[in-house]
Amino acid sequence: MAAQVATSAGTTLLAPEPRDVVWQNIYIPPFSSFTRRVMVYAFLTLLFLFWVIPVTTLSTLLNYEEIKKVAPWLGEILDLSPSMRSLVQTTLPSAAVIALNGLLPFFLEGMIQHVFVPSFSSNVDN
Repeated sequence: MAAQVATSAGTTLLAPEPRDVVWQNIYIPPFSSFTRRVMVYAFLTLLFLFWVIPVTTLSTLLNYEEIKKVAPWLGEILDLSPSMRSLVQTTLPSAAVIALNGLLPFFLEGMIQHVFVPSFSSNVDN
């Protein structure tokens, strides 16, 4: 059985399995669908424009000098152990930014669920 057929009009794909269809999304009024798309796209645009603010704030706050300024007691603890101070200066800022950026795909995937998508597999195909 052929999964795809090449025709002059384009490629024909198999229909999704019934358990793959998000049945509550089969019919959404056009205005509601348009409103969802506009809201999600506007939010994503703002997210991409302002994502730099939490990333730079986190990077700044995890700087050793900033830690000593904001929490002097923690700076004194870090001064007691050179290895801990080295860890905070070198590894902690980049690990925190990586963790923050690692959450972004999950957040974006959750936002996509609010846009009209008739099946789960169309998320992957598009």
